[in-house]
Amino acid sequence: MKHWMKQITAAGLSLSLLLGQAALASDALGHDLHAGHTALSEGAGLTRAYFWSDTYKDLRTERYVSYTPNEDVKPTVAYGDTVLKRATLSTMARGLEAQGKRVVGGTNGDFYVFATGQPLGLVVTDGILRSSASYHSAVGFRADGTAFVGTPNLLITATMLGERITVFGGVNKIRQVRSVDGGGLTLLTRDFGATTQNTSAGVDVILRPVAEDLGEVISAEDSGAGFELTLSDMPRIGGRVRCTVDQVIEAAGDNPIPEGCFVLTMNGKDDEGTLNMLRSLQPGDEVNIDITSEDTRWAEATEALGAMYRLLDNGQVGANLNAERTARTAIGVKEDGTVIFYTVDGKQAGVSVGATCAQVAMRLQELGCVEAVGLDGGGSTTIGVTYPDKNYMEVVNSPSDGAERSNSTAIFLTTELKATGEPGSLALSPGDALLLAGAQLSLSAGVLDTAYYSMGNASGVTYTAEGAGEVTPEGVFTAGASSGSAVVTGTGSGGVTGWADITVVDTPDQIVVKNEATGGTISALSLDPGETVSLTASSGWRNLLLQSQDGCYTWKCDEAVGSITEDGTFTAGTKSASGNLTVTAGGKTVAIPVNVAGHVKSLEDMEGTETGFTSTDTATAEIEKTLNNVRTGLQSLKVDYDTGEEGTAQLDARIAIPGGEHYLGLWVLSDGSGNNLTAVFENAGGEELLAPVAGLSFTGWKHVLVAIPEGATALTGLRFIYGGGENRTGTVWLDQLTSSNEDLEDTTPPTIDIRVKGIQLTATVNDNVDRSLSAGAVVLQYDGATLTGSWNEQTGTLTATLPAPGAIRHRVTVTAVDASGNLGRASLDVGEGATLIFDDMEDHWAASYANYLYEQGVTKGATSGDVLNYLPDTDITRAEFFTMVARWMGLDLSRYEGVSLPFADTKDIPSWALSAVKAMYDRGIVQGSQEFDGLYAHPNDSINRAEAMTILGRTQMRGYPEAEITGFTDYAQVPAWSEAYVRSLVGQGVVNGYEDNTLRPLAPMSRGQVAKVLYTLR
Repeated sequence: MKHWMKQITAAGLSLSLLLGQAALASDALGHDLHAGHTALSEGAGLTRAYFWSDTYKDLRTERYVSYTPNEDVKPTVAYGDTVLKRATLSTMARGLEAQGKRVVGGTNGDFYVFATGQPLGLVVTDGILRSSASYHSAVGFRADGTAFVGTPNLLITATMLGERITVFGGVNKIRQVRSVDGGGLTLLTRDFGATTQNTSAGVDVILRPVAEDLGEVISAEDSGAGFELTLSDMPRIGGRVRCTVDQVIEAAGDNPIPEGCFVLTMNGKDDEGTLNMLRSLQPGDEVNIDITSEDTRWAEATEALGAMYRLLDNGQVGANLNAERTARTAIGVKEDGTVIFYTVDGKQAGVSVGATCAQVAMRLQELGCVEAVGLDGGGSTTIGVTYPDKNYMEVVNSPSDGAERSNSTAIFLTTELKATGEPGSLALSPGDALLLAGAQLSLSAGVLDTAYYSMGNASGVTYTAEGAGEVTPEGVFTAGASSGSAVVTGTGSGGVTGWADITVVDTPDQIVVKNEATGGTISALSLDPGETVSLTASSGWRNLLLQSQDGCYTWKCDEAVGSITEDGTFTAGTKSASGNLTVTAGGKTVAIPVNVAGHVKSLEDMEGTETGFTSTDTATAEIEKTLNNVRTGLQSLKVDYDTGEEGTAQLDARIAIPGGEHYLGLWVLSDGSGNNLTAVFENAGGEELLAPVAGLSFTGWKHVLVAIPEGATALTGLRFIYGGGENRTGTVWLDQLTSSNEDLEDTTPPTIDIRVKGIQLTATVNDNVDRSLSAGAVVLQYDGATLTGSWNEQTGTLTATLPAPGAIRHRVTVTAVDASGNLGRASLDVGEGATLIFDDMEDHWAASYANYLYEQGVTKGATSGDVLNYLPDTDITRAEFFTMVARWMGLDLSRYEGVSLPFADTKDIPSWALSAVKAMYDRGIVQGSQEFDGLYAHPNDSINRAEAMTILGRTQMRGYPEAEITGFTDYAQVPAWSEAYVRSLVGQGVVNGYEDNTLRPLAPMSRGQVAKVLYTLR
């Protein structure tokens, strides 16, 4: 036997070492990057090679099987169950394997009609013509495996009633009416299918082959066509099939093809003379089918496959080749008879950009081919091999459809060699590799017998290396410091050898850093002080992954942000800081921005029906919902305490302190009593630990930060200590209890960016302190109603599908709250909205806002006859404002009918506003005006801007940013009871003031201004 691997090793190894990477340089495909070779069977081996295209800045990836014709491995053409039945390459391979053949390798075959599966070109298997084509190129294989390329130009005739008729329709083709492109008399066998599959009327002649005198040679003179023919019972090139007529059928359409018979068929609209001749046939009449080619090589073909493109003809690139850049499959034949079964992947960014037919032709020239044809490409391109340690063929390329396509035909190399048990060579694993300079690779070896079957792991193998690296005798290869190629040879018992192809790259063009624990790619790091993360680096070169280890990289970081070990373990510093971490390999360095910052965790937000605090005999706690006494959210905790004669009062708690936390944060609304507030902790042993919180001499809200005693595991209470003044009792409000690992106070709200494309919404939420927000912290609303979206906590991204907007405008709002209770909000309009609804709003600055409120049912306008007005410049009354706000909130007013109003002027409330006023009062939004003789609503008075902003502020959660208003010239006119709400609406950008830098808090509010404010708040 001739061993392909040994031949390559002996003849090609020295050349490979001399030329290095340049050995694979390709003018056709680009800069060579790497190639690897695998022996498959006698005279057959797989090559995988990568090239870089400067034009497309991407890879070209080729794979091909080289085949030296021999008696043990034979080309084998295959198709599905019939020539019209498409199948994947793997399915066809399984069929051959079921016959006892070993599939050495294979590729997809010829082009075909996608709708029917009919191959366009020639199909010959086992010497039988399965499907004909006269004018397409084809590749033929003789019984000894040798190949040739040409154009069959078949002449197929049927001799009957003393006349010879050309079978223009061919063998096993879909029947057509005779035209320039085909049609006419057609011969069908059971290879075509069980039926004729005709869809129109015609004449079908059932023929039965005469199985006598098979193998007899008919002289050229006797053949009547000048060709010497051999008798056969199946259609063969250079052969005659003697048949007798079984039946002549006037067929309306589809008819069975009887087992063991042929059908000579013709469309009923075709040539009348030929049709009449068919109709004249009688059962028992003789019909001879002759198939000839002036190129006698086709009579020698035991396997043949058609091809649309003649890529190389006598060493020259063919003309009029397809110029699309895509995946390609081809077959080339070298001067010495070696056959190349070639593929190049395509249309896959980062994998392979594909090639034109001309580029493939040039590449086959470079590989030494003188004749070549192009097979089907694109999504059809598939190549598979059976590796020596496997018992079945597997696909080894990347089909551009993402999976194998079912195709019409395929060409395989098959063998019936059986395992010999006699060592013949070694197979090194891995057989090829790309390494970063300095990287190590552990090689192992398996023994292949003389028939290329695996005999298991090899022992006692010694290794040597030539080129860009060194190898230990035990097989550990270390890449050198410079780019280049290396060949590692393994030698086993009895002198059997094998080798591995290695490419070394000293400078990658990409370094990727990942979190070792999660596997996620790192582009920036945000860490808590003292936090540790294990990082790993990997390298890429021309979109190819380079094998590497920690020792291939140099890690550094700015001292301010922390420290990093040689293996990539980064430990953040103990203080907040910003800087960079860098990783370097060769001349490539990647910088990772690092931000070390403290965090805040919410321990108790006071928003539930219960909190972590419980009342005692000296301190009583209850939920507070009056927003005047709420700092964040909708609730706070009201605490009434009495220090009594003992001078202390305690509110109990049971709130766990997370590990690593050093500070406790708390919002306190003090009573100005002068008493003192102390936090009570305990450690793991139950020991009480105290920490002062604040002296309660201040008024208003204040954020206090308490150092957590070392070892504290839980907050067990808050203790009020008498301060020596007049007040032993008092009331405080508490809100938003947090912990942090640094001396950190967060009063900055999250920022939100909303984008809508079509009906797809994407919102990105970022917070200055919190690295991530939970799903419950982000709310999406559509016209005030909550809409479900998908929240990615790691990326801070909310995605959602919005309702189709239709012809009206809609308002999309995303709200986010961080662990400190800070609220951020962003809104966006979708849809067009009506151009004019109210007759008095044409060209008015508030028209679009009033239109929106009308479309949402917030305002009904004022009707005068057939005219609908909004009255934008009219002052709005308190009753009108309360009603619009109640509708804007979406309240079900019927639920508040039983509410009793305490206002002395309740009788003055218009009937149309009564339910709205009841609802707003019940919810604590409308509280009335306390005067000397009672509480008044003043429903028919104009509402001023400070009153309106207070009402609107009471509809919102607390925690939105509050802006300084001292920059407005009339800020002193803002009433104290309104200031917090005015600051909030200005901070949110809902109220911007006038051009003269005034707020005009006591001025009446117009209906147009109300429309804008309500719209903006949505």
